[in-house]
Amino acid sequence: EHARDAVIVTEAEPVDEPGPRIVYVNPAFLRETGYAREEVIGRTSLELGLWVDLSRRQAIIEAIETGQKVRDFECTFRNRSGAHLTMLTSIECIVLGGERCLLGINHDITRRKRTEDAFRALAAGTSLAPADEFFPHLARSLAEIFGTRYAILAEQCPGKPDRATTLGVTADGRKQPNFERALSASPCADALSAGFVQIPERVQERFPEDKLMQDPTRLVQAYQAAALGQHDWSGGKTGRKR
Repeated sequence: EHARDAVIVTEAEPVDEPGPRIVYVNPAFLRETGYAREEVIGRTSLELGLWVDLSRRQAIIEAIETGQKVRDFECTFRNRSGAHLTMLTSIECIVLGGERCLLGINHDITRRKRTEDAFRALAAGTSLAPADEFFPHLARSLAEIFGTRYAILAEQCPGKPDRATTLGVTADGRKQPNFERALSASPCADALSAGFVQIPERVQERFPEDKLMQDPTRLVQAYQAAALGQHDWSGGKTGRKR
């Protein structure tokens, strides 16, 4: 009941329309989708219109029928208001009250995906900038979109995975010099390991050994970052990978 991920249990059959009925959902499912419990119990995901892309549902059905594991399968669902939620879905076959059921665990990555999409869109929009201004321009655009005082684009130092060097830095709308920093004991390390991190408050308290976070001139209160992996954000203009 206290799980942060959205949990749903359905009957195992029928797989064809209208689909298996929902027999249980946890509070996180109700919170994410906006439905009340009485609106979903006894109904099916097809009746509720939860699936944005039915081909993803079919892929899950085929995997279950052939005995394959369904782990962290990216799906997009529609909540009660019509908004789209991107989830990493895992499915297990279980027995509940003597009946075969399907247990679905859905981890919400909507914010992470939106951030990644924002980076990609901005990269495409700034690809015509001069090579030496590409990353500073991208950092400034990110700060404007997210309404932040600071925006930093960085990459791990070649041969030094415990350190990062910045590619573009902006503070209060102004370009700042690039610098190198340690990743240990910093929220950057969390972003690299988890893929995405969002800390809405008390960042300085959570990372007391991070010199950048503790800088009294910055007064950092919140932090958000996404690890973008290997990608040529400049379209080949700078040769840098992020």
